[in-house]
Amino acid sequence: MQWLRQALQQRFDDEQIPWDELWLGQAVMLSYRSRCVRDRVGAVMVTDANLVIASSYNGAPPTFSGDTGQKCREWCPRATATAPGVAGKPGYEDCYATHAETSAVRRAPHVDRLTTTRLYVSRVPCYNCAKEIAGARVTHGLIEVVAPLSHESIVQHGDVNRSVEFLARCDVKVRLV
Repeated sequence: MQWLRQALQQRFDDEQIPWDELWLGQAVMLSYRSRCVRDRVGAVMVTDANLVIASSYNGAPPTFSGDTGQKCREWCPRATATAPGVAGKPGYEDCYATHAETSAVRRAPHVDRLTTTRLYVSRVPCYNCAKEIAGARVTHGLIEVVAPLSHESIVQHGDVNRSVEFLARCDVKVRLV
């Protein structure tokens, strides 16, 4: 962890790290727990008092017995179908993983409707996750999604505007940093 300390010290030598950068950084770090060969995503949900209420990364559900501890290409139908020499066009429905955003929202305890929660995601949520995030507003108050807008998000999910526009129509504030 020395490399991380050095990087942070260089960037924030005489100041505190801003909350948004801290939580986005934690989401990125969590994404490296994923064994997905296609995309690594992390998510952190915090209250308006900056208390973490849930965090997650994309991967097989905890109760899934087929996870061998190896990269998902060893056990996930979607990943194995993309291996060289394998025919077929796998889709989301072939993947065993739950997405980080959905998993974090489901793991979050009930939060008072007056509480503002923020969901920090290591990349722009896909459309299905956007629907889950918007649906969680009923029990989780106002959710603000903070995510980096990167080339990686566009490559993985095509038009990221679809997710962002949907969340806006559901009164979910989205900030792309």
